[in-house]
Amino acid sequence: MITNSAEGGVQGEVETKLIDSTIYYGNGKVITMDQLVEEAKAFGWNVSSTRVTRLARGRTNTSYIMIRDKNISHYSDIVEAENEYRLAQTDLKNYVEADILDALLLLLLFIIPGVIYITAKCIKKHNVRVNNEAAIAKMKEAVNKAKFIATRD
Repeated sequence: MITNSAEGGVQGEVETKLIDSTIYYGNGKVITMDQLVEEAKAFGWNVSSTRVTRLARGRTNTSYIMIRDKNISHYSDIVEAENEYRLAQTDLKNYVEADILDALLLLLLFIIPGVIYITAKCIKKHNVRVNNEAAIAKMKEAVNKAKFIATRD
């Protein structure tokens, strides 16, 4: 998810925004950080600075400060396309994998609840995948619209 920076805000004719690597969708990372940054560039955002913070257990957190000139051509059309992108982005869902131990225990002790549990998890996984594919298609459409707007003159 892309959030507005509380520190930067609007400075004259330049907007700032923070993209933080702690924000992503699911363990499978439906959207990666590289995708977020590249797709933000389609809406006129450029990386101003990058900060890498070391976390526990060897993990890192990367933050990107993005800037965008408000005087770019077709600014309002690009912002409208970015809003469509964000709206589609809110439709993304996470899927929590089935716990193998729970499934085995249910199958061993209670066969019917085990089968129901596994079936429900499979259906949920399929529904989340279909939902995310539709949301990502909308997001790509918004990115393509912004790229088209930026190139027309």
